[in-house]
Amino acid sequence: MKTTCILLAFLLAALLSIAPVSASNLDRQVLGLYKSSEGQTDKENEILFYLSGPLREMGLSVTYWDIDRGLPDEKIMRRVRAVISWYRGPSMNNPDAYLDFLEDSIDSGRKLVVFDNLGAYQDRKTGEYLQPGRLNLTLAKLGIMYFSDWTGDPELIQIVAKDNAMVEAGSRQDPALSQLFYRYIHHDRSLKVYLSLARKDRGYDPSPVIVSNCNGEIGRASWRERG
Repeated sequence: MKTTCILLAFLLAALLSIAPVSASNLDRQVLGLYKSSEGQTDKENEILFYLSGPLREMGLSVTYWDIDRGLPDEKIMRRVRAVISWYRGPSMNNPDAYLDFLEDSIDSGRKLVVFDNLGAYQDRKTGEYLQPGRLNLTLAKLGIMYFSDWTGDPELIQIVAKDNAMVEAGSRQDPALSQLFYRYIHHDRSLKVYLSLARKDRGYDPSPVIVSNCNGEIGRASWRERG
């Protein structure tokens, strides 16, 4: 099976606008976050497979970091101009501290790019899900607010609006392949929305699921090319 990432254009749009973190403008490191608990390693993860080539062409290199080891220290972060995460599932140890870390990264001027699952909806140790209010302290910095209402039934999910040039680079969007819906709402007037989904059994506004603002980007691919 061959899997092609839909969000390469999304990545390029995000990282081409990275502001310098240091006056010297010499550091070209991107922090790539993965979880060993989800079967990923620094030699086998989605960031390496899909994004390392485009990042290299942009003059950037990736420092891979297993978030299950804990948060990276200041020595690591001093070299980092942007943070990219690509997780497969919703849970991690100490998600509150992780969200604090993401907020600190944004506040320091680093871009944050979130592919696929945010990865911090649930505390793995306790099994408890974080309250939307806590998640939204972080997500608001990316221009959206989270209101749950999850469904994995593709029959209930429909595409309302899409930016074809951004989200259909190589294949069409297909909610049946994503099989995931969370309700989000706009929090930033300048938010750029590339894909909006809706639940057919709900009457509220469409959910913006691939978006960007001045702090970074967040999005989940909803197609896979197979071959």
